Amino acid sequence: MRLFLRFCHFLRPYRYLLVLAFVLSLAYAALGFGAARILGHLTEEFSVWLQFTATQHPEAELSQHAQGVLKDTFLWGGAVIFVVILRSMVGASRAVTSGAVAQRVVFDIRNRLLEHLTTLSLRFYERTPTGQIVSRVTSDVDSMQLLVTSATVDLLQDIVQVVALGAVLIWISPTLALVTVIVGPGLFLPTAWFGRKMRVASRSLQAQLAVVSEHLLETISGIRVVLG
Repeated sequence: MRLFLRFCHFLRPYRYLLVLAFVLSLAYAALGFGAARILGHLTEEFSVWLQFTATQHPEAELSQHAQGVLKDTFLWGGAVIFVVILRSMVGASRAVTSGAVAQRVVFDIRNRLLEHLTTLSLRFYERTPTGQIVSRVTSDVDSMQLLVTSATVDLLQDIVQVVALGAVLIWISPTLALVTVIVGPGLFLPTAWFGRKMRVASRSLQAQLAVVSEHLLETISGIRVVLG
């Protein structure tokens, strides 16, 4: 948590873009829920129209009510297409915005890291292999880009979605909401355990990448010396 708060310091200059990405994420989720609701209405209208056509003679003309139902069916279908297209546009805007924030934050982190490396003593460079330093500057900083997009914007979006869906669930069925609250902690514990395992595996992977980078850099440098 302390590291995440330190990371938020780099997000502060781009807080407005971050808020925009969060708003676009909420709009993207709301449009998805709206598309599902409209699709439900479309299914109901189409079912009613099928019932009208099934009870009439094939050669008979549709009644005025049946024609109205068919017209509503086409309207709901057009609404679904419009919402899907709008949701795609919002999703693309959200991806561009969050990507811009991520790239700028990573750029600032790289500059800050480079400034910090220039202030370190010669003893640090004698003690630390060059491959590990290169790995920290490249692969570890690239992981920050994923942190901006998934752990910041998506985390806030997921929290809002859980609260909104919980409110809807309580409104629809308080009994089912109570069951969800009881079962929820049981689902959280395996997730927390898996998260700890993933952190350990990620740190081990970063250490192995540092070793690989170190050997690769030393090998290439040795080839230049031998062939030179």
